[in-house]
Amino acid sequence: MADLNNAIRELLERLNQRPFRKREGSRASVFATVERNALRALPVEPFDMSQWSYARVNIDYHIAFDANLYSVSYTLVQERVEVRATPTTIEIFHQGQRVASHVRGHGREQVFTQREHRPKESPSASGVDALTHGELGRTDRTAHSQVV
Repeated sequence: MADLNNAIRELLERLNQRPFRKREGSRASVFATVERNALRALPVEPFDMSQWSYARVNIDYHIAFDANLYSVSYTLVQERVEVRATPTTIEIFHQGQRVASHVRGHGREQVFTQREHRPKESPSASGVDALTHGELGRTDRTAHSQVV
């Protein structure tokens, strides 16, 4: 790999020094006279690649975003929430407070900020609590596929 990188570096240097055919100079000379002066330092903080949107919590206490379902606390059913999506994370906010955070996409482990996820009076609450959220997602999708 090191030999390959050295060979590429040599070829790149030759390419940058090669004169233009239809005008004066080369890539290296244009960079030195024009582009170098326009360069600025990189920002201290990285660019935030997030997308904000709104969603309404469905009766199954999930929101739909980007063809996936993400769960929130049952207490937010029918509430409007804000969704912040980054390339790797989905964060859900209600009245300015983060109420859930998920790894983006299906079948991955999910992190919740609220302790209770289902109502205690739910007859299946004890069975659900024994599953991890990733297992719960796979179970729900399997049952849904069978129904459909």
